Amino acid sequence: MEEGKVNLAQTAADALREEIVMGVLPPGTPLREQSLSLRLNVSRNTLREAFRTLEAQGLIDHRANHGATVRRLTAADVREIYAIRTTLELRGVYCAAQADLARIDALVEAANQLQRAALGGEWDHVGTLSLAVHRRIVQMIGSPRLDDLFSTIAAQARLTFSYERDARAFQLPWVMRDVEICTLICDGKRAEAARALQIYLLESEQRILEIIRARTVRRPDAIFDPDMAREDQTS
Repeated sequence: MEEGKVNLAQTAADALREEIVMGVLPPGTPLREQSLSLRLNVSRNTLREAFRTLEAQGLIDHRANHGATVRRLTAADVREIYAIRTTLELRGVYCAAQADLARIDALVEAANQLQRAALGGEWDHVGTLSLAVHRRIVQMIGSPRLDDLFSTIAAQARLTFSYERDARAFQLPWVMRDVEICTLICDGKRAEAARALQIYLLESEQRILEIIRARTVRRPDAIFDPDMAREDQTS
């Protein structure tokens, strides 16, 4: 593929990934080639290349003659997401010691935006802004490649949030904990921030796995999750 077309395909993939992070494209959403190619101003061939990128990133399912849909993630996906999040975010906390003022300011602003959205009752937006806070933590590392990796992980995490239909009930417990972690980082209390963050991520992972388990029990037609079955047998 020519370089210009590669860039267009990557730009289209990035745009769709960001829409997933924003909750605009929840799990199961069909991705219609005709409407998307017009909206993104790319050819259908370029859009298909973008789909291949998103499929490789674990964000969509794309089958020949069936089209593309935004993925419904499994319990195994959730565990992998949180393993990567924990590794990158804890590294970000400790790298904050060498972060420049611009990165610290960006973290503070992300936390402020999160609080404003919560106070305004914009709960569908709060999940996106919470992930923006955690993106800022990872950006303390100073690695563009890890930033790009975390953008994909953030999109995957946003898909897991959609399992809970009551956005307020799901997001409310985490807002002040996000703010607390940011405050600890900005105050230079990195060991405390790391402990708080590790507990936060562990409890967030457990909550999402509980929601997936409950939805699987309620829906006998749901896809069987062997990982969950093994957990139930050993618990």
